Amino acid sequence: MSHKRKAFSEEQKSAIKQGLREKNSPTDERRLLVLQAAEDGELTTADLAKIFRISASSVSHIIASFRKESIAGVRSTKLGGNRRNLSKEEEQEFLGRYVQQGEEGRMIEVSEIWRAYEEKMGRPVSSCAVYGMLHRNGWRKIMPRSRHPKKASPEAIENFKKNDGSSSRDYANISFSFPAYVSGRSRLWTDQ
Repeated sequence: MSHKRKAFSEEQKSAIKQGLREKNSPTDERRLLVLQAAEDGELTTADLAKIFRISASSVSHIIASFRKESIAGVRSTKLGGNRRNLSKEEEQEFLGRYVQQGEEGRMIEVSEIWRAYEEKMGRPVSSCAVYGMLHRNGWRKIMPRSRHPKKASPEAIENFKKNDGSSSRDYANISFSFPAYVSGRSRLWTDQ
């Protein structure tokens, strides 16, 4: 059962009004409106939850956070954009030695970069972090074209070109014979 709360102090009320005047995200705006409605302590947690269409535990959490940490306690704590392990410049500096190795014609494996990255960070790092870093810096997978093991020799290819594509076997002179009756076919198809 919800009970009435103690009203906010004058300083807390002025902090809520000041917070509402500032530019807020929609989530922060809603939290501040919950606090404004709860200022005088007349509405219960259940009433506030119904008005703002959020759970009663969320209302209690918003009010408790505000009482403990003031406005900073109700602001959303999204971390925004750059949560990488290294800045863009540090990533480019880190990949610089691998660019040099690539220009020398050496093949670079991601596992090698991954190990060096973990050493630099001093902790295990997921493969997603390494592949993401490579993608952000414009790296892509390039492999030398492999030669198929059953590819014909260059002499055989040239011989094929000289003979207009015909080989030693002449398929035009092969005759095919069909049996008069094939199981599963109707009699209309026997002569084909």
